[in-house]
Amino acid sequence: WRGWYHFDALESKYLNITPEDVREIGQALYGRDWKSPLADALDISRLTVQRWDNGQLKPNIGHIADMLALVAANNDRLSKIIGDTIKPSH
Repeated sequence: WRGWYHFDALESKYLNITPEDVREIGQALYGRDWKSPLADALDISRLTVQRWDNGQLKPNIGHIADMLALVAANNDRLSKIIGDTIKPSH
């Protein structure tokens, strides 16, 4: 099954995520008070997110993938807003 190869590649790339990376993702998605909304979006406790932020824990590959999916969805929404509001002039 080739999925293990892709999983291993993804895991080795993203398991080096730092607390700063988690914080940057959280703030980009939810602003200054990002921990509770991120925890809610990932269906985990705020304490887990707090531990990621202070370096006590690292997110597992599933949570990392979920955070990347949230970023991608947010990016798609923002692109749509920009596309809907900024029309090129001819």
